[in-house]
Amino acid sequence: MIFAYWVNKTIVFNSKCKNIKDLFKEIVSFTSCRIFTEIISIGLMNLAVIIRMNDVIMKVIANIVVIILNFVLSKLIIFKKK
Repeated sequence: MIFAYWVNKTIVFNSKCKNIKDLFKEIVSFTSCRIFTEIISIGLMNLAVIIRMNDVIMKVIANIVVIILNFVLSKLIIFKKK
């Protein structure tokens, strides 16, 4: 997760923090959003078991959903332009 944060901060969104408080807020937001999307992924995999769906197909779907959610949450919440 540390590598993902660094790549998103420096390469994808080119985020600059003015002080340690902003940096801490950004790190907490990033971690919280990643935990949220992991819960979504687990929920989708549990749904696959309940509806007897192929687990590989659901894992592909879950990964696509998580990637899109991570990008949207990063753009709108974590690394939004101030």
